[in-house]
Amino acid sequence: MKRQLESYITTTNVTLCLALAAALACGGTTTFQDTTPIRIAVAPPPPPAPPPPEKQVKIRDNRIELGQKIQFAYDKAEILPASFALMDELAKVMQENPQVQKVSIEGHASDEGEEQHNLILSKARAEAVRAYLVGKGVATERLTSTGYGETRPLVSNDSDAGREQNRRVEFHITKQEVTKEKVEVDPTTGQEKVIEKTSANEEATP
Repeated sequence: MKRQLESYITTTNVTLCLALAAALACGGTTTFQDTTPIRIAVAPPPPPAPPPPEKQVKIRDNRIELGQKIQFAYDKAEILPASFALMDELAKVMQENPQVQKVSIEGHASDEGEEQHNLILSKARAEAVRAYLVGKGVATERLTSTGYGETRPLVSNDSDAGREQNRRVEFHITKQEVTKEKVEVDPTTGQEKVIEKTSANEEATP
């Protein structure tokens, strides 16, 4: 009796397996009753790209303005590595703006120390800046350098902050090609239209 029961169970299992295989092979549908929810992991969206760094070098009329000071070693005409990125950006701006034909690089000092020493140091620092730019591909003939020592302060030298502000390098555009446009207004649409464009070299005294 036991052997007959085992034979029956085995036969039944085989029959069920064959039926299931046939259903799948013939495109049948098998319904699973498991209702356990399935959690699907979704990758988080990538973080937004960081904004581009703010430009530190800008051309303003007859000047090139820097967003930060060029840093030098104490009492030397050695540009510190902290200012290399700024200097590289300055060289790039000059190369991308050939209409800026000549730039005067001017060194200035505070009234600390001897006047003659400050004059020499300011000239040396301006020359160091010029040499750096030439080394980065700016044409030599576009650059001149000079120093004024402590003779042209921006503010009073009565405080550390004032003296720090007076120690600086400035960039004056002494010759550039300026494009001028003649514009007329369309009486129908009110829009401006360029009818003439001229270019001329303008020179300025530093």
